[in-house]
Amino acid sequence: VDECAAVGCDPPDWHASTTRDGWKYKGDTSSDELSGHYLAYGAILALAPSHPSAGFAAAAIRNVAKAVVRANLTLLEPSTGIPTTWGRWDPAQLDERDWSDERGLNALEILAWLRQAEAAGWKEAGAAAAALKEDHGYGRQAVNARITAPDDENFSDDELLVFPLFGH
Repeated sequence: VDECAAVGCDPPDWHASTTRDGWKYKGDTSSDELSGHYLAYGAILALAPSHPSAGFAAAAIRNVAKAVVRANLTLLEPSTGIPTTWGRWDPAQLDERDWSDERGLNALEILAWLRQAEAAGWKEAGAAAAALKEDHGYGRQAVNARITAPDDENFSDDELLVFPLFGH
């Protein structure tokens, strides 16, 4: 981004917003970005519930959760309508062998975010979280969020584990 800012170009993964003039969004957004946003929005609601930004934070929590649920528990790239590389919380994807290391962490993320959305006013989010636990074992999978190979030392996954817990 800094190199492009210096010469006046647009980074390839950034796109013009279709809803806010002059704004850009990052393409191929992942669960990492959502974890940070949900943590920040949850902190605003917990620490400054009467601040003017609290309404924006609550709406963002609800709207992102609704969009993910509508897209079969995936985060869609707005410019293509295709799920992003790492924005996947759908049972079919998480049950694949290639996603076994992410299964528990992604289950924890979506359960925490749905509970946050419920607390922020989207009542149906609680039922969606309950269905994921009952029908797909997400509660059990979340318990194993960081049980991986002994040689798997990935600090970013540790952060991703903590953010949903504190955000919720």
